[in-house]
Amino acid sequence: MGKLNSKVDFINDAIKNRQEIDFTSYSRFLESAPIFITYYKQNTEESTLDYGIASTQTFIGADSSIRYNRIKSVPLYGLNLTQIDISEDETGTTASFQSEGIMLPGTFQPIPNDYFMIDYMGKDIVFKVTNVVAGTIKSNDYIKIEFKFNQILEDHEQERLDKQITSDNTVIYDNIGTENKAIVTDDQFKRANMLKELYEKLAEDYIEYFFVSEVNSFICECPIDGMEKKELAYNPYLTHFMIEHDLFMGENTPRTLALDMEVSVTREFKKNYKNSIFQTIESRFKYDINNVLNHQFFNFINEQTSIFFERAIEYMQIELFPMKLPFYGSMLNPDIIAYLAELDEEYYKAKYLQESQSENSTDNFNDHYFSCQIVRPIKPIYNMNFELSDIVKNYLDHKKSKLTVDYMKNLCQYGQISYDPDTFILVPLVLYIIQFELNEIQRKDTNK
Repeated sequence: MGKLNSKVDFINDAIKNRQEIDFTSYSRFLESAPIFITYYKQNTEESTLDYGIASTQTFIGADSSIRYNRIKSVPLYGLNLTQIDISEDETGTTASFQSEGIMLPGTFQPIPNDYFMIDYMGKDIVFKVTNVVAGTIKSNDYIKIEFKFNQILEDHEQERLDKQITSDNTVIYDNIGTENKAIVTDDQFKRANMLKELYEKLAEDYIEYFFVSEVNSFICECPIDGMEKKELAYNPYLTHFMIEHDLFMGENTPRTLALDMEVSVTREFKKNYKNSIFQTIESRFKYDINNVLNHQFFNFINEQTSIFFERAIEYMQIELFPMKLPFYGSMLNPDIIAYLAELDEEYYKAKYLQESQSENSTDNFNDHYFSCQIVRPIKPIYNMNFELSDIVKNYLDHKKSKLTVDYMKNLCQYGQISYDPDTFILVPLVLYIIQFELNEIQRKDTNK
């Protein structure tokens, strides 16, 4: 029995040791920085190989019938470039090298006779994949590729190779192993980068103009109707929208802001939020825009737990209630609302004015006025920002995005946004739309 146990233990120990060696090697690869390669994956559907003619099977050439999907920025672990032996003689530049490396799963499946290229010492060195092994060690999936030196690509050969490319793609390294797509087309990659750049610019400017660090909140100076004075206004509905969608917590923001709700989220608050422009954007139902024609007033902040309570500088809370009152005093100016909803402004002005002057509406208004300690209506602002309004309108209309690469370049380079009570609302809406479009680019196709 002792000998049997020793033999079993020996076998188990051998297996364990083999696993430990493999896992140590795997870990060593992944703990090191990857080398980013350009991978040429065979497009088997568009390649027409004649195995009787060798020239049709070459990586590149006038007779080569191989077509490739080019994938840039592919991480490869375990490749030691210092081992490449490059020499030059009368016949030209040559090299000899064969090795193996680790590729991460969740990108694409390599196959033998694929190629990849690295830029080493100013030369484009091409390797041919000779074998592919997929495995799992301690629940860690990996793909090991074996490869050998194939050629050094000369400048005049690049144009010929480009003619064999059926698609250009790029790996988003941070998406590997996540719910997002790890590979996108070059056009999508370029668009995503521009969206991120625009997001960062808008967010950075917005923070600079509206964020007050002493109260850890976004504050807007709002003029008072009929008065020269301006109130410092805190908008809890806007803050709730920002927190719900991590508008200033993501990787694209210049600063991470941990915002808090400074008023209680009551049943009345939730009801009013449903009748706000923010709910309209979330539902993406344009006709909900009628619901944003709610009146907006300043209100005292009386909650003792609020950071605004009994401060030396007085801050007011923006209060909403969904009543059909005249356009003035709504969260956005009536021109913008009418534009977004494609409303007849004069008709709706008259309609809501008539309803607000009815006996029932007046009673409801007075009851709410005194119970909420509403003090003054907000003066209407007629400052249109057509760029931001157009982005929101196209989104609500389910039209093709206005955020083209050229349009975003102009906004980033030349865009001068007038920061006022309208842009206080519009910029976060646009940030939400940019966030939505970024997610659309990176969302995996579940039908595949």
